Amino acid sequence: ISIYYNINLFLSVCMAIVVSLLIFGTHKSKSRFLVPCLVFFPLDNLVRIIFVAVLAPNLGFPHALAITNVISIFSIIFNFFFWLCVFSHWQQINEQLVDQEKGPGREKHTI
Repeated sequence: ISIYYNINLFLSVCMAIVVSLLIFGTHKSKSRFLVPCLVFFPLDNLVRIIFVAVLAPNLGFPHALAITNVISIFSIIFNFFFWLCVFSHWQQINEQLVDQEKGPGREKHTI
C-alpha cells in the first residue's frame, strides 16, 4: 500500500505540471502544450485501472481503502471525458493554424 501512495503522489505532481502546461497552451492557443495532457491522461487512467484491479480483490470493498477504488473509478470516467475535450480543442487549434497558413482566398474545397 505504501507503493500505491508513492505512485499516487508522483502522478499528482505530474498532473499539476501537465495541467499547468494545458492552461498555458489553451490560453496562448499553442497546441504543442496540450500534447503532454493527451499523453499523460491515458497513462494515468491505465495506472488507476491497475490499482483498482489489484486493490479491489486483495482488500475487498469493506476495507477502508475501498473508497479509494470508488474515487479511482470516477476519476477514470472523468479523465476520459476530459481527454476528449482536450483532444477536441487540440484539433481546433491545429485546424485554425492550417487555415491561417492558407491565408485569405485559399479556402478549403469540399466535394
